[in-house]
Amino acid sequence: MFIESTLSNPTASSVSSKPKNSNNLTSDFETFLKMLTVQARYQNPLEPIDSGEYAAQLAQFSAVEQQVKTNEILASFAKDRTIEGLSAMSDWVGLEVRAPAPAIYNGSPVVIFHDQLTPNSNSILVVTDEYGTEVDRLLLPSSAGPVAWNGTSNGSDLTFGSVYNFAIEQYEQGELVSTGPAELYSHVEEVRIDNEEIALVLSGGTTISATSVSAVRQTK
Repeated sequence: MFIESTLSNPTASSVSSKPKNSNNLTSDFETFLKMLTVQARYQNPLEPIDSGEYAAQLAQFSAVEQQVKTNEILASFAKDRTIEGLSAMSDWVGLEVRAPAPAIYNGSPVVIFHDQLTPNSNSILVVTDEYGTEVDRLLLPSSAGPVAWNGTSNGSDLTFGSVYNFAIEQYEQGELVSTGPAELYSHVEEVRIDNEEIALVLSGGTTISATSVSAVRQTK
């Protein structure tokens, strides 16, 4: 029995925001501070810096300093939200997620999902191996839903344990109009932070972004 929930968009706690990198701004701030100090140290005693100009420079100094502090606060906030999202999504470990991903053929049919076709169009499932070599093509039905690929190429069984990728080519009036990855369900082995984003490690070692998931289900 399957319990399935479809996700239109991941929740805010599940999606991390990349903090703005403040390294460049910090460097500019330090350079500005050094230039201002040197200017004040080596000013001509007979022609000192105009008080209005000096006040304007101090105002710039204060603004840049405040911006650096603001960016540091935002970076810390974003990191906290990422950790919060990671904690919230830890419950996904052991479940199955539907997303574009390769699959390991283990002898059982691989179930692919696709959208309903528009009139005067058709779609073809293209299967390639891990090296990008095409091994099979399958005409998909016009109605949306699951389609099973049985792991054969020209009538011959493929190697167990091999990794295969799945794409869908859509044709309108015989002309190719789009190509995109096909969705299938995969088992979640691990949830982790990758490049400040939440990533899911699937069975077989494939890593995908949590934002690419369209549905989650558990098997009873």
